[in-house]
Amino acid sequence: MFCWSIYSLLVKHYAGRLPGQSTFLVTIFIRAVMLLPFYIYESMTLTNSIHWQWSTIAAIL
Repeated sequence: MFCWSIYSLLVKHYAGRLPGQSTFLVTIFIRAVMLLPFYIYESMTLTNSIHWQWSTIAAIL
């Protein structure tokens, strides 16, 4: 919640100054970098893999 509130304030503050597509691309990159350690940890410790099927995808959506 704290990070989301800071993100929302920064987006509101810089919305008029920065181009939308560039800001979106940078946001995606930063989020991917932030999630990378969690992905590495989970891939190293997960013993059984997820079997992607249409029912699995439908349950997520």
